[in-house]
Amino acid sequence: MDKVYYLDITNINLEDINLSLVSNERIEKANKYKDEVKKIQSLISYLLLRYVFKELDINLNEYEFSYQNNKPYIKDLNYHFNITHSKNIVAIVVGDKEVGVDVEFIDYERKLNSLNYVLSNVELSIYNQLTGNEKQEFFYRKWTTKEAYFKMKGIGLSKTFNSCMVLDYEVYKIHDINNKPYYITSTLPNFKLVNVEFNLINE
Repeated sequence: MDKVYYLDITNINLEDINLSLVSNERIEKANKYKDEVKKIQSLISYLLLRYVFKELDINLNEYEFSYQNNKPYIKDLNYHFNITHSKNIVAIVVGDKEVGVDVEFIDYERKLNSLNYVLSNVELSIYNQLTGNEKQEFFYRKWTTKEAYFKMKGIGLSKTFNSCMVLDYEVYKIHDINNKPYYITSTLPNFKLVNVEFNLINE
């Protein structure tokens, strides 16, 4: 597979979600969040995953979820998946090998206090030569690229984040309904982005 699927949840409310399509385990997990947006992100993540596997003629209700190295997987299924969300965007990638995906809202107003944590010395020198919005965009491109890689490896954010230089992943810029910008990347080479409509995953 060479696709990354994403969905804009800007106009989705909890009452819009058909919970009969969501596993009890996912509902319990979503209910642990106090923040409504996080609950929606959690529930939509499952529905989007269900949608993608339905395209592969696989019914997720017939399989059991488990975790290995803090990374979710589906038992007895030769597919790997990874989920990501940031503000109004939820995205997922599925592949026959280990995969990673990350999406981040590009916050042009954010003070980048974590530069030394994210960027290597070489990347910092490049960053320092940039101006204005170029700095923010460079930072978020590197962030999404590295996080996708680390998620593929199943190690998430790590103290070695700034020692990793990942240069060959393609990064796409997308916008939500309110025209807020995001970067999205995956460890899949030359992947295609698929924008899924809510009514497709909620039926």
